[in-house]
Amino acid sequence: MRAVQHSCCSQPIVTRNTLCRNKVHDHPDRVTPTRLADVKTFDGTITAVLPALSWNMIRLRTA
Repeated sequence: MRAVQHSCCSQPIVTRNTLCRNKVHDHPDRVTPTRLADVKTFDGTITAVLPALSWNMIRLRTA
């Protein structure tokens, strides 16, 4: 693994509240990604608080 300068450019998340909705097949608009509220980058480290029962993706962009 090689360290590079990076910045956080997006953080889509799908949480338990949206994952447990019924009839998603019939209503795909009921489950939509939202953004994580608090993602921080400092000194080459990324920190984020992830909700329980969630799908998360943090996209990085090289500087």
